[in-house]
Amino acid sequence: GDAFSVTSSLGELGNYTARVQTDADGVFHFRGLKPGRYLVSTSVPLQVAVTVRSDSGMTRTDTTVQTEGFAITGATSVTSKIYNYRDAVSNREQRVFKLVEVKADSPITELGELE
Repeated sequence: GDAFSVTSSLGELGNYTARVQTDADGVFHFRGLKPGRYLVSTSVPLQVAVTVRSDSGMTRTDTTVQTEGFAITGATSVTSKIYNYRDAVSNREQRVFKLVEVKADSPITELGELE
């Protein structure tokens, strides 16, 4: 598939803390985290195939005629709109949330930060 970037944000107790984008392989890192519980929110772009219906501005009338022998005894007409249909692609976003906990004994990076 095509590579795309995903934006993830990280918050502690409802406070916005950090925001990162993935690399081409979909990997991301938050650095400099203090111990605590964080809510990671990720937005993944996706495309959805849809069919778009639009009003053509025209109508169609279907008439049903009731007969007895050669005599017409009644008629019923139904008028309905005529629609045009086309296939399209709709750009959407899937939101994913995960609660993570950084513990005091989490690995320390070469930069001296929790990861």
